[in-house]
Amino acid sequence: MPALASPQLWGWIAIALAAGLLVWLLSPILAPFLFAGILAYIFDPIVERLTRRRVPRTLAVVLVLMLALATMIGLLLVVLPVFYKESRLLMDSSPGSTSTPRHGSRRSSTSRSSSTSTTPSRWRGNCSRRMKI
Repeated sequence: MPALASPQLWGWIAIALAAGLLVWLLSPILAPFLFAGILAYIFDPIVERLTRRRVPRTLAVVLVLMLALATMIGLLLVVLPVFYKESRLLMDSSPGSTSTPRHGSRRSSTSRSSSTSTTPSRWRGNCSRRMKI
């Protein structure tokens, strides 16, 4: 009997597909539990070390969570201003790309060299001078 003709194999495949579909359908509900499990896995060794040093477990958990929260807030306070500054620089350095979206524009690779290109002439001139075209 070939392996693919086995009813037991098809049963396991059906169970695996049903389980995958169930996880996919319940993913919005399961995501917080997954996140909590990851946090518990990461922070449990720190809490265990504190409890070995005779810190009550509840206090150890509160201290670890407060330290984690302070670290996240500190990172946000450092990263967000840099992100804002860099995004503003990006928007200022590329004025044509943020002005109006061109939905459905169909430019071929040959239209770049034609005179009907959508690139502003001031940019074409700068590029041709830099690239010695």
